[in-house]
Formats: sequence, C-alpha cells, structure tokens
Amino acid sequence: MTKIISPLGGLVSISLAVSVHAFIVGYAGASELPDLDRLILKFVMPLVLVFWLHADYQRSRYWPCFEYDLFLLVAWPVTLLHYLVHTRGKRWVRVYLGFWGLFLLPAVCIGIAVVAAGFRSLASH
Repeated sequence: MTKIISPLGGLVSISLAVSVHAFIVGYAGASELPDLDRLILKFVMPLVLVFWLHADYQRSRYWPCFEYDLFLLVAWPVTLLHYLVHTRGKRWVRVYLGFWGLFLLPAVCIGIAVVAAGFRSLASH
C-alpha cells in the first residue's frame, strides 16, 4: 500500500493549519483557541502521533507492551518520552522538543496575533 503522506507530515500539516487558523482568529479579536482547534489539538494530533509511533515501530522494532499505543494516546508526553529515550539514544531531546513545538505552535501563534491586534488598535487611536 502506498502512503500519500507520512504520519509525521500529517502532524506538521495539522499543526501548521491550526496555527494559521489560530493566528487569523486571534488577529480578528479572539483571545483563545476556537473549540474546533482545541478538539484537533486534544484528540486528532495525539491520534496522528499514534500513527507515527506505529510507522516508527517498523524501523526500531521497540514495542514495550501490548497496549503501548493506548498509553501513548492517553498520556503522550510521558509515553513519547519513554519511547524516544529507548529508540533515539542521544537525539531524543531534539525529537521530543520538536513534538512539543508542534503541539504548542498554535497557542504561540494566537498569542502573537493577540499582541499584534493590540498594537494595531493602539496605532489606530
């Protein structure tokens, strides 16, 4: 079966799409993420992270227990840290911070947009 997009590409695409939407909504005046964006960040991105873990498992052959994907879905910060330490060696820090960056990028974008909108309203007065 041919893959159209890798799970990591899906994570990046979802994060960028939500970030752009959050920036536009934040610049328009909202001070927090819309409900749909929160839903995507809380449920869809961890699910795509589980798909990435399954794809990466094919390379590393490290699967500590039977329900590891469920553990990743429920408690992804801790479980992902455990997986990366065992499979990446010294490179785990960069990969882990990269995943955190993907999850935090929309919140940073809406924060920047709110500040930019505030400066815009100050300049118009």
